[in-house]
Amino acid sequence: MGDIQATLQTLKGQRSRIDAAIAALEALGGKPKAAAPAAAKAEKTEKRGNKGHISEQGLQRIRAAQKVRWAKFRAAKKSSGK
Repeated sequence: MGDIQATLQTLKGQRSRIDAAIAALEALGGKPKAAAPAAAKAEKTEKRGNKGHISEQGLQRIRAAQKVRWAKFRAAKKSSGK
């Protein structure tokens, strides 16, 4: 039980130091943490907008390569007799 109390006291001490650091940063002109997630989410969606698109020629190359891979796999499986 004593270990839990000691850990609790340590955590409370750390929390008070963290609260003081946050207050000091906010006094310097930092924004509250609650406003940051919305802005970060907007940035992520903007960055993601360019990803995930592939041309039709790119898809055709991937399909052709995959067909070759499966043909090799099937040929190997057939020759091994399994």
